[in-house]
Amino acid sequence: MANVPTIVVGTGNQQKVVTPALLTGLDSNGAIVALRVDASGNLLTSGSAGGGSTAPVALGNITGTVAISRTTGEKFNAAATGSITLNITDGSDFDNVELWVTASSADRTLNLNAAVKVPSDSAIAFPVTITSGKGCRVKFEKHGSTWMLVSLVKSYIL
Repeated sequence: MANVPTIVVGTGNQQKVVTPALLTGLDSNGAIVALRVDASGNLLTSGSAGGGSTAPVALGNITGTVAISRTTGEKFNAAATGSITLNITDGSDFDNVELWVTASSADRTLNLNAAVKVPSDSAIAFPVTITSGKGCRVKFEKHGSTWMLVSLVKSYIL
């Protein structure tokens, strides 16, 4: 039999050996399911592989300075009714936040709070304009105490 990598989770008498086969599997309908565990081996989320099943938090209409707390969720959607400046708060190291925002009724400007870092060699210059009626996907990841932009794709027709 080939060597199978294993992961040990938990501490002391509560340690469990987990193999990759236990981290993915099939649900009762035959769909691939992915599991996410914390350092203690506790199940955090489960859902379809490649995206999970967590429904986004609906922020509704947004304008001005908008604070998004990671404790509220990981995925968010909103309609920008004016120019917006995003600030991402809370969360743990390597947490992600993903926002889908649609420009409502006119072109809208998206900017980031100065605390959110953008790669120095990024081709993205802020503020960015989201075209009226189109969407923009923005994704952030936390490293230490800093939220960082990891991707921005705009001009989706939603």
